[in-house]
Amino acid sequence: MAKSTTEYVCNIPKVRIDRGDHHEEFVGGQVLKDVPASTLEGMIRVGSAVPAEDYLADEVEYSGEPEEEGSPESDESPAPAADWKQTPVVDLDLPEGVIADLVGAGLETVVTVLEFAAANNGLTSIDGIGDASEAKVQAAIQKVTPQE
Repeated sequence: MAKSTTEYVCNIPKVRIDRGDHHEEFVGGQVLKDVPASTLEGMIRVGSAVPAEDYLADEVEYSGEPEEEGSPESDESPAPAADWKQTPVVDLDLPEGVIADLVGAGLETVVTVLEFAAANNGLTSIDGIGDASEAKVQAAIQKVTPQE
């Protein structure tokens, strides 16, 4: 498999991916170098990784290093684009059964859905969520994602 030349960046505050006896943690703004292809593909699919140029388009100062909380150059108020990630799952345009499955798995906001999906290579490990439901969740999250 050819290695992608596109540089990707984690665009959610924090995600932890468990790999049996060890785990990996990624934070917002972190360049995703040397990440296993399956992990990167899962993160891209669920929206927790974006091409660096898209991350830059959100007018975020990009240094190639993870964002630091409370750094002097950052505003104290969250960026408007971050607000959509706190959208409750119950507010998404989804069938009641899918919402119930997500909430039953402890996923109550968009960011928790994105983190879970990144850590588990999708949502299909949740009882009641198959490929079709996962596609509906992706479409519903896309609707609340800010568009430029």
